[in-house]
Amino acid sequence: MITSWLIEWPATRQEPVRYWHPTEGHVIDPNHAVRFCRQEDAEAMLKRDGLHAGAKAVEHRWLHPSPEMGEIALGEPCTLESCPPGLFLAAAYGTLGMKSEYHTDKGAVEAYIVESGEFFWGDNPQTVERQRAQIVRPIAHDAILSKLKENGLSREELGGLARSQGGSNV
Repeated sequence: MITSWLIEWPATRQEPVRYWHPTEGHVIDPNHAVRFCRQEDAEAMLKRDGLHAGAKAVEHRWLHPSPEMGEIALGEPCTLESCPPGLFLAAAYGTLGMKSEYHTDKGAVEAYIVESGEFFWGDNPQTVERQRAQIVRPIAHDAILSKLKENGLSREELGGLARSQGGSNV
């Protein structure tokens, strides 16, 4: 994963989370926002351009495939509700998540943050309607497994890596 900083405006009742872009002003997809390597750089841009109205520098983490893995196959943007079960990349905070085929008793999609195991809500407010409407991109997990196999790893070896206690990297 790569860490970068984005200039971000929080969600309001009328608008979702927005990110700074030099020619378009605000964009909703963080993948199209300007990424800063350091927090100081993002904060300097905030001050230099007089960006305000709640804007702040926010840390984001990005998947960065190794050259051996090639590109990660992302599906088209869709709502969390319409996303097929499996891995997804969320526009909110660049979160890697996993959607199940189930819903809670209150109708929320059972989806979880891969890094922490926490329930995935996306950006605020944390309501069922807002969660189901989060913009995500499905990740073709079968493509990731295929890439690992192309690099000489069988399912058994992948399982062995998962069971190992060493610090092996693929």
